[in-house]
Amino acid sequence: MIDLTAEEPIPLAQVPKLRCVPRRPGGKTIHLATVHRWATNGIGGVVLETIRCGGAKCTSVGAIQRFFARLSQSSEPTGRPIRTLRQQRRAVAQAEAYLNRAGVGRGPSLGRSRPDQARARPVAATT
Repeated sequence: MIDLTAEEPIPLAQVPKLRCVPRRPGGKTIHLATVHRWATNGIGGVVLETIRCGGAKCTSVGAIQRFFARLSQSSEPTGRPIRTLRQQRRAVAQAEAYLNRAGVGRGPSLGRSRPDQARARPVAATT
């Protein structure tokens, strides 16, 4: 939390110009929308601390430093790793094989249409 007795509030509009905020390639400053995203959505669950001062949303240099420090600490992936399509298909096939061995499965269905969906096409009548 930002302590106004120890930290000077800085409007979010001024954050891209600060020296403690890294520049983009080519020396460009980050966009103001990026700072607002940090303050609202955050990155990976880490949100930039803000405080409302008058009508402006503000942060502080200390809050920015804490934000970057928490991002560095949470660089390890969170949650389950994302599986590729190939890994998903392999897992489905393994689960179906397991269910078939247990006598519960309906047989392999990956990439095939279900019997109730297969309908004969009408044949055009010739006269």
